[in-house]
Amino acid sequence: MAYNLRPLDTDTFILESPALESFLFDRTVVGVPLLNAAREATVHWLAALRDNKLLDPAEEVAGLTILTGGLYYGLQPAWQTVFGSLLPENFIGIKRHLDQRNQWFADYHYVSFEAPCGTVLVGDTVASGVSVSKGIRAFAEWAIPRGLKKVHFLSACGSRVGGQRIRETCAELGLQATFTHGLAAFGMAEKGWQLPDTDLPWLHPDTATQPHYLQRAQTAFQGQPVCAIGDWGMRCKNPKAYLHEWQEERAYWGLA
Repeated sequence: MAYNLRPLDTDTFILESPALESFLFDRTVVGVPLLNAAREATVHWLAALRDNKLLDPAEEVAGLTILTGGLYYGLQPAWQTVFGSLLPENFIGIKRHLDQRNQWFADYHYVSFEAPCGTVLVGDTVASGVSVSKGIRAFAEWAIPRGLKKVHFLSACGSRVGGQRIRETCAELGLQATFTHGLAAFGMAEKGWQLPDTDLPWLHPDTATQPHYLQRAQTAFQGQPVCAIGDWGMRCKNPKAYLHEWQEERAYWGLA
């Protein structure tokens, strides 16, 4: 189980993990292998937080799963693997939309907040950060009066812009926060290959990562600014539709 948590600044980290490498350089990984790798990455994140004394399981800790993308991070089974106990969970359903000005906004249509905590763990793929920030604000309104003080966030593939937005949201709410990126803090292409999608390409000038990861991405994606993750929700819950879309995306970028 080789993993490493590398600091970008005081509260921002990059998690280096073979589990993340298995699907961030190969867009065809779906189904059980993808879900197993995502859960293993969450195991590595929790273990790295523990190793770096950022997370104490003796404290009151719970999860916040943002539907549907957050489901596939497997917070509960990952917690059980690392700490041998059950992680209490909270849930919120968030939907992102484009408004008339072509700007993103988010609303929520479902909440199940039943596990108060001092520290909350959240995992999701982050582009603009609009949806997640909405979810954190909604949870914080309920959880801060019940003792919430800290947020730890993992994004297997997350943009620098989105991560900053989430940290700023937590600061506005008076919450301590850490944000962990998977392998890289990605630059965000606001206009993806298929509008109105946003892409998170390895080969973006704002992407911060290790040189050997950029070199590997250059080979894997043939020098094109291809999104590292694709549509995360579709990739996890509807692999057949995702792979069809991936073929269209390959054609768009002219990949062999």
